[in-house]
Amino acid sequence: MAIHPNPNTLTMEAVEEYLTIAECCVAAKKGDGGMYGYPAALLLFCVVNVIGDSLLAGNEPFRVLKQPHFDCELTDLQTKQLEKWYRNLLAHNGMIAPGTCLSPQAEGDPFDFSENGEPVLIRVKPFCRLVRTAWDRFDKKRIKTTKPEQSPTIVNPVDFSNASLAMPHTASGSNYIPRANGPGTK
Repeated sequence: MAIHPNPNTLTMEAVEEYLTIAECCVAAKKGDGGMYGYPAALLLFCVVNVIGDSLLAGNEPFRVLKQPHFDCELTDLQTKQLEKWYRNLLAHNGMIAPGTCLSPQAEGDPFDFSENGEPVLIRVKPFCRLVRTAWDRFDKKRIKTTKPEQSPTIVNPVDFSNASLAMPHTASGSNYIPRANGPGTK
């Protein structure tokens, strides 16, 4: 973690951390012999979201799974179901959709579908490799940064001028704050 002069380098570091921890999650063994599939899947979907937000217009970032960076043969409905059934439920409810599962299988396609095309299984290790490869191929200059309305309304909420002395070594942040026309800005 570091203090970043712009939001792109902050995003790049965060994504690298997500991927590193996801890779640790799939490599580590729990007491029952399984892997840490839930946190790995959530972090991997966060990376998919970053890439999708950066490459696609609109409000459907998971459609990026169908794009050349990922090359998954999915329908729009399947990408939406992956988002809703796995990513959103993991992020907001600490679960995946009933009747679906995560698998520790090392080989195979990242996603399996039922007879009617619903995504019912994610192989976490192949999914991890897929997302890592997509991130490595992704042009980092295309990262979309925050919108002004997502930033603090005061000009400098944290003084980063002495960050190396005043902040712990594990501190992370961005000293770039986009200027918006709102309270506390000029």
